[in-house]
Amino acid sequence: MNVQLPAAARVGKAFRVHIGPNPDSGKVWAIAGLAKRDGLTDARFQAKLNGQTLKPAEDLASMETIGGETARAIRFPCPLGAVKAGYNEFDLRQIGGSVDQQIVWVEIRVDPSN
Repeated sequence: MNVQLPAAARVGKAFRVHIGPNPDSGKVWAIAGLAKRDGLTDARFQAKLNGQTLKPAEDLASMETIGGETARAIRFPCPLGAVKAGYNEFDLRQIGGSVDQQIVWVEIRVDPSN
């Protein structure tokens, strides 16, 4: 069994996420959904995509398409040069906040129109 979720955010985890063909243009985000826990809004995270450190997370305004009973969703902008066809490794770790959080959703979203 290669179960990836849920995962302890403080410990961190590298997730293998398939995206299909490599995008030539547009915007790409690595997105994580977090379970409802105390201290959720104060928690801070760092991420890498295929070994490249990503800019700090921003909260996702709408969680309509996020599953896993997500209480907070964060996204990290991904440079096109860090993204590759097929499987990508999204490494996520909690670096701040007093309460350990839980990752319940992970995706890499490609928007070719931007």
